[in-house]
Amino acid sequence: MQDVEVVYQKPDAMTDVPFPYCPGCSHGTVHRLVAEVMDELDITERAIGVTSAGCSVRSWRQFDCDMVMALHGRGPAVATGIKRARPASVVFTYQGDGDMAAIGTGEIVHAASRCERITVIYVNNGVFGATGGQQAPTTLIGQPTTSYPAGRDPKESGYPLRMAEMLSVISAESYIARASVHDVAHILKTKKAIRKAFEIQIDGRGFGMVEILAACPTNWRLSPVRCMERIQSEMIPYYPLGEFSSRGKGGPVMIDEVLIAGFGGQGIMLMGKLLAYGAIYEGLEVTFYPSYGPEMRGGTANCTVVVSDQRIGSPVRNHFSHLMAMNQASVDKFSERVKPGGVIAYNQSLVASPPVRTDVMRVAIPANRIALELNAPQSANMVAMGGLAHVLKRVSVPALVKALMRVLPQYRHDAIALNQTAIQRGIEAVKQVLAAEEGT
Repeated sequence: MQDVEVVYQKPDAMTDVPFPYCPGCSHGTVHRLVAEVMDELDITERAIGVTSAGCSVRSWRQFDCDMVMALHGRGPAVATGIKRARPASVVFTYQGDGDMAAIGTGEIVHAASRCERITVIYVNNGVFGATGGQQAPTTLIGQPTTSYPAGRDPKESGYPLRMAEMLSVISAESYIARASVHDVAHILKTKKAIRKAFEIQIDGRGFGMVEILAACPTNWRLSPVRCMERIQSEMIPYYPLGEFSSRGKGGPVMIDEVLIAGFGGQGIMLMGKLLAYGAIYEGLEVTFYPSYGPEMRGGTANCTVVVSDQRIGSPVRNHFSHLMAMNQASVDKFSERVKPGGVIAYNQSLVASPPVRTDVMRVAIPANRIALELNAPQSANMVAMGGLAHVLKRVSVPALVKALMRVLPQYRHDAIALNQTAIQRGIEAVKQVLAAEEGT
């Protein structure tokens, strides 16, 4: 019988520093899975990890990327600050149940509710591992710990927290999964979940968290083999595996984040309201968030409209899939906040210096010129609205006309026909622009 040589290949995203964990601890397995995903997605150079208090506190020595240590439980808050300051980075937290489900419960709940574009790796072994094996919020009923040797009694300390289920109902713009590393088949499934959680962030589509059921042989006072059996027989029945968010069950949530910007007097808010009500009439979920200066005319004005086929966690956005810029100042101020692969539509009539980005679709709409051709200079916003609706592909002309009847006061309903014509002209103008680009 020939000897079989086993070759261990370390992921590039891991350092050569040996693991500090007890024999049989699951942290080493989870570390490797995270590192393998970082290698496969080629994100190590722009990854920033946030390590927490607990057994994994020294994980900054294992991951070969920038790492920051947060105070106990504050990982999601620190990650939020990093992601907002450096939006191009891929930010993740690595937390245990004692850290996230106890001291840090408020932090993770609000990070999820805001749909922060971060990835959370949450290791659940049911005890406070680093401080002696005390009862944690995730300790199973009847499970003995150093602080409750007779086992957890729900009459005294309540029931174990199911973090994945709790967070999954907060926002549809999230990917929430629970996985395990108790055998090879489940280790492979865990890696897929981790990858999906990172991809959700990279694509700018929402918040991602993977809860991983893990073993703690030292504090469970069981052999590593018996620990894996316990995960299967005791933990999984209470903490069922799977994907809990609408993203996981129904595929990616289709969400568009639209910023409409210009100066006061251009009808910016009317455009936003039309898009919002039009989307409602299409059966979609919508938020409308206005922002404008104190001036009635000539000041800055913009509004954010988020359109989704699932519930929306927050109306506030820092980056957008679509920008409709009605003047040069809006192009200059907001172009860099459009996500790669997004759309910058702009009013060609008032924009002398078009956006220069090549990683987005640029659509020029001669809104003021077309409005003058219609002998209705005030309808430039409706021309732009039609062009925006065409590239957005979420709101039809009938829905926009219905929205006009809702938004405009009764005494202005005689202008609806003209506005509909302006919308249609904007659609035709964008069709011509896109056709010309395809032909070049």
